[in-house]
Amino acid sequence: MSDGYLQLRRIVFKGPKGDSNLDFISGVNVVCGASDTGKSFLAESIDYMLGGSELREIPERVPYGEVELDLCVSTGSTGVYGEPHPEAISPWSTSTSPTMP
Repeated sequence: MSDGYLQLRRIVFKGPKGDSNLDFISGVNVVCGASDTGKSFLAESIDYMLGGSELREIPERVPYGEVELDLCVSTGSTGVYGEPHPEAISPWSTSTSPTMP
């Protein structure tokens, strides 16, 4: 089994009036909130960016024409003190414009 990993660092929704972003930290991140505040849409957006199905239509999505995902990819190699080897980690970013109706 490989010790490599893919770490989600940030998701950004870009629109004409500005960006909305959510930063993630190492370890466990918990997204919580009241009903109908975007928790499921956030998960669906991450799934979409990683090659999943289309994003569903919600009114709040209309002003945001682009989604950006910042990831960190590690091969699992470690340095002298067990920390990830600097050459084993590479930042990676991707963005896409979901199909708008």
